[in-house]
Amino acid sequence: MTGRILARTSAIPVERLLAGLACSLEGDTDRRAPLVLLHGLTFDCTMWWPALAELRQVDPGRRILAVDLPGHGQSPAWPCYDFEGIADQVHRAVREAKLPSPVLVGHSAGAVIATSYASRYPARGVVNVDQWLQAEPLARLFQSLAGQLRGPGFRAAWEMVEAGMHIRPAAAGSSSPPGTRPVPGQARTVQIVPRRFTPCGRQRRGSARLLNGRFNRLDLQKLSDRGEPMPADLPDASERLRKRAAAELEARLPSHLGRLGWDRVRLAAHQRDRLRELLACAAANSRFHARRLAGIDLDRFEVADLPRLPVMTKAEMMTRFDDVVTDRRVSMRQVQAHLDASKTRASLLLDEFVCLASGGSSGVRGVFVQTAGSYMDFMASFISPAVARNGVGGTGPGGLVAAVVAAGSPIHSSALAAVTVNDPVRLVPVPATLPLGEITERLNALRPPVLIGYPTMLALLAAQQRAGRLRIAPAAISASSEQLTDQDRAAISAAFGVPVTDQFASTEGLSGHSDPGGQVLTFATDMCIVELVTADHRPVPLGTPADKVLVTNLHNLTQPLIRYELTDRFVRHPDDSAGRLRATVDGRADSVFWYGGIAVHPITFYSVLEDVAAITEFQVRQRRRGVIIDVVADGDLDKPALRDAVRRGLTRCGLEWPEVAIRAVTSIERHAETGKVLRFLPSQA
Repeated sequence: MTGRILARTSAIPVERLLAGLACSLEGDTDRRAPLVLLHGLTFDCTMWWPALAELRQVDPGRRILAVDLPGHGQSPAWPCYDFEGIADQVHRAVREAKLPSPVLVGHSAGAVIATSYASRYPARGVVNVDQWLQAEPLARLFQSLAGQLRGPGFRAAWEMVEAGMHIRPAAAGSSSPPGTRPVPGQARTVQIVPRRFTPCGRQRRGSARLLNGRFNRLDLQKLSDRGEPMPADLPDASERLRKRAAAELEARLPSHLGRLGWDRVRLAAHQRDRLRELLACAAANSRFHARRLAGIDLDRFEVADLPRLPVMTKAEMMTRFDDVVTDRRVSMRQVQAHLDASKTRASLLLDEFVCLASGGSSGVRGVFVQTAGSYMDFMASFISPAVARNGVGGTGPGGLVAAVVAAGSPIHSSALAAVTVNDPVRLVPVPATLPLGEITERLNALRPPVLIGYPTMLALLAAQQRAGRLRIAPAAISASSEQLTDQDRAAISAAFGVPVTDQFASTEGLSGHSDPGGQVLTFATDMCIVELVTADHRPVPLGTPADKVLVTNLHNLTQPLIRYELTDRFVRHPDDSAGRLRATVDGRADSVFWYGGIAVHPITFYSVLEDVAAITEFQVRQRRRGVIIDVVADGDLDKPALRDAVRRGLTRCGLEWPEVAIRAVTSIERHAETGKVLRFLPSQA
């Protein structure tokens, strides 16, 4: 598609210009997926009019955007044309029209643009008319050229592939592959090659009926009208960030693998040295910490001296963010603007810093900034136990794949990791914010040997596996970022036939993991010093649940977190032989419901709800004199019996005449960005 395309057949005025393209927009904005119609070479949007006349009869009111591509119809010509550039422009038009994820319908070259669009942006489906995209011959071609594509002969091999596909980019001399990052199952693709279909500005009615008949067979209603939300934007990262992350991880992973063999003396010396470096940096460069560390001999400071320092809360950190950070180029306003611009595509702030946000499940949102090296230090630490356990080497193309069913936005750590970590394990994001059916379809297409996700999502996927809708056989499963209950652990293990590894990872930099099937986690105390304390910050003995966890992050010098308060509840177990903290995670302190002086721990509800086999998900909301419990059930649910059992539990806690309401719902709302479920919602009164 080089040079100017001269076809201008449209005599029908279009309604508007969107992103510089002449477009016709009709229909209502509702739950149905909108259609975006893309014509082929030498035609324009009027080729669709006969088909749309009948589509209005069978599916009235559907939102439809018909586009005149550049140099066609009433759209202005471009100096040159390439499919990706046109797909980007179509996406801008879709955004200006305020359309949710559409079904793309493309004829001939328009079908290639539609497919390119769906590989780059959220789409509910792709309909290709008169354009074969046969995967098997293309796969055989790539397999035959594997040696050249992976070696110095890449450029010549790719040029041959482009020539055979007839989609050479427009730029003179360009021979690089398209910059798309297709995600398996991202958009449903349907091939349509009707025998009588002859597209043109004045199309024959008979061929329009044939095309319309094919539309009916698609059953577009099933694509989007399932009572579920449209999919969230797929996470992505800039090429600069991906390359920087890959280089940093490659450089740092060997060191972290070596740390797994440290003894107690080596670990203690490392903690002392890194702590002194952290305190010195904070005292010299952070206005917030300089005042708190005044008068302390930092050169002789020991880990045992940490209780002498004040505790740092999330509220304090957010309120005084600009004073906390050690780099004067970084400000809350700047970081927040960067996060707002990075909700679907992450990049480096000032070409140096990774910016992340916590989901705010505790009621206060957290914002965190660190160098790319510091973040990949954390990722190297996080994946090193699995790499060591499984003996994973460099994977290269087609290596070990792990599907990550977690956050849908790369401003959250799980999603950012999924789009930046490609070796020695290739992480593929499957946003937990997508409808369950779509997550299932993507996993079926991907068939990952490793499955990682929130425990609540893994439990739902286990039900899908038992029902036969999900058909995968992962060799390893890891649950992360939420509490893994005994019931969910058993259900997940039984459905997939493998033990579950429990992982803990916080945006603040603390991580830990259990052995497969184990319940006690070993924490990376070479990366964070951890104190388990009571509500008034006194150490707790072995076996006693801590009210708070105080974290001192040893690897992030940009935003020093020193005795930073987490509201997770850990129960300490004996340290391992190297002195690393071992603990079980007992939920969050802010999940406890308080009724005056009466505390109701989440176990009160778990002990009742997890005994009901039909319950697959639940959420408990505190009310003034009791609770409202939303329940998703797979089968019959005896609500009166369940209500009475919860009442008895609350009465045993000391609550007189508790009021309990049980509501049967079809789904539990998840956080819009992270996809997490907050099980317990204490009253804010």
